[in-house]
Amino acid sequence: MTDLKKRLEGLTPEKRALLIKKLAQKQAAEKIDIASDKITANPAQRYDPFPLTELQQAYWIGRSGAFEMGKVAGYAYHEIEDELDYARLNEAFCKLIVRHEMMRVVISRDGDQRILEETPDYKIDYVDLTQHDEGAREKKLAELRYNISHQVLPSDQWPLFTITAAQLRDGLLRLHIGFDALIVDGWSLTVIFTEWAQLYHRPDEPLPPLNLTFRDYVFAERALKKSSKFKADADYWKQRIDRMSAAPDLPLAKTPQEVDEGRFTRLGLKLGATSWNSIKQHCNQSGVTPIVVLLTAYAYVIAMWSQSRNFCLNIPQFNRFPLDPQVNNIVGEAASFSLLDIDIGDKAHFLDEAKVVQQQLWNDLDHNYFTGVDILRELSTQGKSGSESLKPVVFTGAPQAPDGTSAYTVNAARLIGNVTFAVNQTPQVWLDNHIYEYKGVLGVDWDYVSELFPDGLQEDMGHAYIQLLEWLAADQS
Repeated sequence: MTDLKKRLEGLTPEKRALLIKKLAQKQAAEKIDIASDKITANPAQRYDPFPLTELQQAYWIGRSGAFEMGKVAGYAYHEIEDELDYARLNEAFCKLIVRHEMMRVVISRDGDQRILEETPDYKIDYVDLTQHDEGAREKKLAELRYNISHQVLPSDQWPLFTITAAQLRDGLLRLHIGFDALIVDGWSLTVIFTEWAQLYHRPDEPLPPLNLTFRDYVFAERALKKSSKFKADADYWKQRIDRMSAAPDLPLAKTPQEVDEGRFTRLGLKLGATSWNSIKQHCNQSGVTPIVVLLTAYAYVIAMWSQSRNFCLNIPQFNRFPLDPQVNNIVGEAASFSLLDIDIGDKAHFLDEAKVVQQQLWNDLDHNYFTGVDILRELSTQGKSGSESLKPVVFTGAPQAPDGTSAYTVNAARLIGNVTFAVNQTPQVWLDNHIYEYKGVLGVDWDYVSELFPDGLQEDMGHAYIQLLEWLAADQS
């Protein structure tokens, strides 16, 4: 009897189904259905223009103001405060710019991107606040946060990131860090913060050389559109599009067209380690993954405020196609998303609902060659536009890093110092629930466009989410 067979026979039916599903996904990832499953390197053309990925293109168009909730860049902002040496930080960051080509990218007005072979030495902006009294210092820090946290950087100018270091007292720095999502996804930021920390704290420990370029990855990914799997996935989604639900119908203070700035606010929440461990134990017993339980709980909370219990959620995907061993080591906007239909029905038990969500999610992710951008494009061809086609309510579950930890950018930023503030923003998104684990605690970062919703609504929803998770931790039904 093989080890796999012994393992299967020792599991409950639910766990057996879960293991078989994971094995099938792993096998699918290891066998890419294209003529060649390897990336073709073109070092001689590495500085030639190349096309945007679909999500880059969506961000590029979305920031233009051509659509409602536009004039907003996909943007990630972090503040890190610690006893840090400015000169060493700057030197380490400059090494990252040399190492990762997408940190030297510009995007032309025609919508092509190009890696700059050389860039000027980057200098982190420095602000000395050591002579300010507490009131003046806090005012200046608030100004820095306001100005940097929601920038729309010119995409045809380098750099598409910005860093300012505020000296609070001798040795104590607060870094204000903003990255445009045109050049990085969440996984890329994890790579950047992790390697920046290593170059700063352990400068004598060399990073492994990178042979893969993001440009080569983009062309290899585009080749997937010619595969039989892409055609099958396209057929799967096109058959479902006519039945696809609308976005959640949440209470709004104003219409999306009336929103001026679209600035995001973050509500930071946590679920204690004891409750989180209890939920994970329930999951082990039921055959439902923890991330699906968190997703289903989110859907329950959305349904409490939505006019309809049947709606569609936006589910980001951070998995990169396994076209090269270094695919997870490079920087670039390689993410995608899927759209998940939710119907919160009258099932007696929460876990029964979660199993339905899990099966639908698995089915959808099995057809991930046809991306969320493809789906939205198909919806627009059917005459649906604006709020009818946008799916602006998002659930973001942080992927796992190779060491099993939660590959969330805030976790990686903590390798440099204490993260005192962070917020993400995305064009055409209203609400994004970021889930991650840190030191056994479940973190919930609830990012929303404050101008769009009635005062207090998102605080009520976020706290209701934590209360529901607490209930699930105490009750398996």
